[in-house]
Amino acid sequence: MSKSILFLIIAFAISWLLWAPALLSSVGAIKIILPTEPFVVLGAFGPSFASILLSYLYEGKQGVMDLLRKAARFKVRVGWHLLALLLLPLLFVLAYGVYYLAHGKFYTSELISEPRLIVPFFIYSLLLGGSLQQEFGWRGYLLPRLQRKWSALRSSLVLGLLWSVWHVPLSFISGTIQSYIPFWLFAAAIVALSVLFAWLYNNAGESLWITILFHTLLVLSFSGFPLIDMEKDGSYAGFLYFTIALWITAGIVALTYGSNLVRAQTGRTAKDLAG
Repeated sequence: MSKSILFLIIAFAISWLLWAPALLSSVGAIKIILPTEPFVVLGAFGPSFASILLSYLYEGKQGVMDLLRKAARFKVRVGWHLLALLLLPLLFVLAYGVYYLAHGKFYTSELISEPRLIVPFFIYSLLLGGSLQQEFGWRGYLLPRLQRKWSALRSSLVLGLLWSVWHVPLSFISGTIQSYIPFWLFAAAIVALSVLFAWLYNNAGESLWITILFHTLLVLSFSGFPLIDMEKDGSYAGFLYFTIALWITAGIVALTYGSNLVRAQTGRTAKDLAG
């Protein structure tokens, strides 16, 4: 657990320090108006950088290579790939539909009006949208260490709380998604998402690639079905419906797969299930 705590200290320190200028500018603590995106993007690398640094310090080049191999573990059953690709878009569409039925309106986005942008935005989301910046840390480094002490379900809930706290500065930086959503609601979504991430990771044979793909689809889906209007009314009702859908899904997963989030099969491990 000492390595986990050290990871959290380094990840939080890097991210929060890099986000600090944009935060201070947004709240008026400094009079210089700074562009927020470069600071937000760079700060998001904190978890992955911390994981690579600690892997090297404690395990040398082999530790870093082991981490990278998880990200290159592409040999995963098609079903888990389909879940990583389709589950979140389906939940977003569901929340979008409920919002439309309840409020009689919906928010448009560039990805809906210009489908040709999906591929370039997928690439951006993969590289700079949070996936590669975070997944080496949260699922590649921290989750396995938490699971040595606790069940996968408990580990994912603890990780979800830590992950949500890591996002706190973004709630005060102008223009970020988090600045338009109450922190309690955002944290609730993150904790439920953490359960789904752990479920995919464990059943895909500890494939970091699957969680990177899942994270990319999270960002891409939000861009296509924003659920909040960041330019007009600022309503977050759509995100509330999405969060409820996440918790229902996470609950079904927990009831179906149990506390280890892997369907028990005699003599078979998570890596075996990945095929």
